[in-house]
Amino acid sequence: MPGNRDDDGRPIEPYVFESTVTQPDGIRVQVVITVPSRAAWSDVRETAEIAQMATNHALTQIDRCKERVPF
Repeated sequence: MPGNRDDDGRPIEPYVFESTVTQPDGIRVQVVITVPSRAAWSDVRETAEIAQMATNHALTQIDRCKERVPF
């Protein structure tokens, strides 16, 4: 099989960027971005910042939703 693979034949992605935030009230947001080596570019590590921004954006949207419709 072409490309990097594990023992089960699943592709191994060399670039994985993860951002996880858990709020005190128990809400947890997790963002994972994988970039295959064939799609990587010279500054692919900036994707880590994108993952953090996506996590923060999701939490902001959740907070806004809770303000509009309290449970």
